[in-house]
Amino acid sequence: MRKMILPFGILLVLLTACSGLVGRSGQVGDATNTPLPDSKMLGTFYPIAGTHYQMSAIIDAPGSSRSANTDYSELFTSRRYDYGVYNYVFLDVEAEKVHALLPHNSNIILSVHGYPTPISTADDVPPPPVSWWLYTVQSDTDQDGKLTSKDLKTLSISDVGGLGYTELIHEVEYVLAEVSKDNNLLLVLYHSKDKNFMSSIDLASQKVIKTSELPSFGEDVK
Repeated sequence: MRKMILPFGILLVLLTACSGLVGRSGQVGDATNTPLPDSKMLGTFYPIAGTHYQMSAIIDAPGSSRSANTDYSELFTSRRYDYGVYNYVFLDVEAEKVHALLPHNSNIILSVHGYPTPISTADDVPPPPVSWWLYTVQSDTDQDGKLTSKDLKTLSISDVGGLGYTELIHEVEYVLAEVSKDNNLLLVLYHSKDKNFMSSIDLASQKVIKTSELPSFGEDVK
């Protein structure tokens, strides 16, 4: 299992090696009290396994307050982490074209997760390549000039080459779970407007096909 997952984990780590860790497994990171700096840089491109695409990130330039706090303690592990970057840039090697995921760099992309997720296969059979990316994007929703826990998130999707970027779920406070039911269906549990919800996302059509509120777990549970 580790042999299959490690390359994908390293890809996500290398894409944002200079951006700093902002969350832990199963959680969405929070760029608390992070000002929006105007000094950014394009990071190194790294191949997306099994595809003709490469991927890079727009990150803080050296010398900025955030880049100085980069944590490399578990850089080359297969554990899942969430990262804060301003944009992703994709290289289509076959077409010799480069494009950015977003039209601007004013938000923070707290996490990017690839689907389908790697599964255990025979040692000589590689895992299926990523077809879709799910992003957690935080913007300055209260317009105070900085990103804090009060700012809401948007869950968005694109194909593996960063095309077809689509916003799916808005006004998310935090994500409770992301579960791949099969290669085309993703379940996302999240907290929004003081309630908990579960949405079913059809990856192929890049649409939310069903949303339901979770049951109450007691008056003292928000």
